[in-house]
Amino acid sequence: MGYTPAMRSDDSRRDAALTLSQATVLLHRAYAQLLRAFGHEAALVTPDGPLAEVRAVNLTLRRRGVLRASMSGAGPSILDAVDEAARRAASDARYGGGLCAAELHQLDLELWVNVGVEDVTEREPKRLARLLPCGVVGVELKVGDKSAYFKPSVALTSDGRFAAAGLVDGQTGVWST
Repeated sequence: MGYTPAMRSDDSRRDAALTLSQATVLLHRAYAQLLRAFGHEAALVTPDGPLAEVRAVNLTLRRRGVLRASMSGAGPSILDAVDEAARRAASDARYGGGLCAAELHQLDLELWVNVGVEDVTEREPKRLARLLPCGVVGVELKVGDKSAYFKPSVALTSDGRFAAAGLVDGQTGVWST
């Protein structure tokens, strides 16, 4: 099981939502929820110390670098959000069929933590790219009753558009920003 930090430690624009120790414990908790989803016994651990007021996360699972599942979770606390994301990821069949118990020990887990929301009205691609540095911030796009969330690991394309597979209605497409 591999770990990816919830946010870059060199990003001076934001305060860290979690300590490295807390992030590691939350990843262990997510893995325990995956094990439970497949009928295995696993203790749910809780990080020490006060937790950030975070209520939304995204859990991405990869096996040998190949995307296997990616689901968001939300709840009244970060623990509830992690638990929900893990349970949802366990049944995510969009990327090569559903997970199976035999591959759980081969998964790398990425936990992205939503530490805040800020409206951005900029439409010019170059200025938008400066406002939304790749790998640092996630973006939620809303058009009418449809929305899509792009976690920080999903980069802007060179022409200022987000490419996405499996948007809200299950269609692949590109949304201009």
